[in-house]
Amino acid sequence: EDDWILNPGPGTRLEAGDVTLLRGPETGVAEAYPELAREPFEPDEPVEPAIDDLERAVDSIVLMKNLSELAVDLAYGSVLFDNAALADEVNNLEIEVDALQSRFEAWTLRAAREAEDPVSLRGLIHLGVATEEISDAALEITEGVARDIGVHPVVEMAVQESDEIITRTVVEAGSALEGTRIEEGIPATDISTSVIALRRPEEGWLVGHDIDTTLRAGDVVLSKGTRTSAAEFEALAA
Repeated sequence: EDDWILNPGPGTRLEAGDVTLLRGPETGVAEAYPELAREPFEPDEPVEPAIDDLERAVDSIVLMKNLSELAVDLAYGSVLFDNAALADEVNNLEIEVDALQSRFEAWTLRAAREAEDPVSLRGLIHLGVATEEISDAALEITEGVARDIGVHPVVEMAVQESDEIITRTVVEAGSALEGTRIEEGIPATDISTSVIALRRPEEGWLVGHDIDTTLRAGDVVLSKGTRTSAAEFEALAA
């Protein structure tokens, strides 16, 4: 039928000719790819920019992209749970992305002096502007929560009906999740989910793709994944 299945689960059957989109750490992709493609996974060799300022600009745009993605995730979480603390984190992330964009543009313009074709860098600048607009949009999503004026029901329904959802899980004492290691935001479980934020009573919020910690009883975990993985993750916390 040539349709995308956006929320695959245990009942989804793969067939020859299917196109799959994989996302995750390189180690996880390297394990799954040979099973799907019947050939070894060979990652592309990273290209080293010949201009130092251009390399700094590329590093900045990658960080902006990661922070903007995180801001969107946290914005949806703040709407779903009417959580002002997450809305504050989105505001902090938006400020950081703005500062990164300023440095990114400066490094790109400096790199243009040494580039053989400076016009070719226009696309990079457009990408930076678009990435910054994503973090601005995330901040707008949280306005109702941040100002304590409520969220429009249509916005809340859109979040709740999305294929990939954000769930709030409290780690109970003695549960299977207690003592679970999280490295780079990925819990050491067999469940395909990622931790986007964690609140610890004595430490406040831990946010970011590079969360490295061990879950404790009482931790409040915001995770992102399919509805199937979310249900399995919550079951481990009980």
